Amino acid sequence: MTSSTPRILLHSGWNRYNFGDVAHTPGFLRLLEQYIPEAQVRLWMKSYPEWLSGYIGKRFPQVECFEGRLGGSHGPIDPVVEEAFDWADLFVFNSGPVFNYGHELIPGGPVVTEGWRGFDWNATMAPAAKLYYARSKGVPFGLFGQSFIHIAPPADIVLADILSQAAFLTTRETDSLAYLRQMGVDAPDMAFAPDAAWAFDLQDDEHVVPWLRRLGLEDGNYLAVTTRYAPRGVDE
Repeated sequence: MTSSTPRILLHSGWNRYNFGDVAHTPGFLRLLEQYIPEAQVRLWMKSYPEWLSGYIGKRFPQVECFEGRLGGSHGPIDPVVEEAFDWADLFVFNSGPVFNYGHELIPGGPVVTEGWRGFDWNATMAPAAKLYYARSKGVPFGLFGQSFIHIAPPADIVLADILSQAAFLTTRETDSLAYLRQMGVDAPDMAFAPDAAWAFDLQDDEHVVPWLRRLGLEDGNYLAVTTRYAPRGVDE
């Protein structure tokens, strides 16, 4: 990093209907607060900017939140994004599984051509372009707690190139790490690191405590179980 006070540009905030995604952003910010407390942080929000900035602002009032697009089919690069990269010493792409291509292909079945789980070139190249843009600006970049499930050709050629140039690259399970190495990805610092959601520390005592009391639940004497369920098309 080039400044005495590290300036970190964090890209995060994928949605608000998946509790894991909700926890990614505050989880990573808590890690920065704990391990690099002197850092200045700007949060480049991917989605729901009004909700996310209000949510994050209560716990991390020192973090500057903004929204913007890196060009593409939506028009030129937003000036706020360009300025943020000019400001940053490090660009971090937060936890998720967005760097994949074609992994919902069912043998003998239809080819999925929409969404980040299928053969949707734009959905895969959009996040990759952010890494290439950081490189073009001379800003080191890293990926924290990502999952790499399947990257079909020719996306594997593009991603192996740029991922190998990451300052650091951590995956949230070791299968992804092995998969990247099999692809030929050779970043200087590659390792396992838990999803940023595991560092989540926020509590909604105002609503939860009365609810627990109504149900007669006491600390340490109940088990909470959440099923894996996120219906497609839900945005709330």
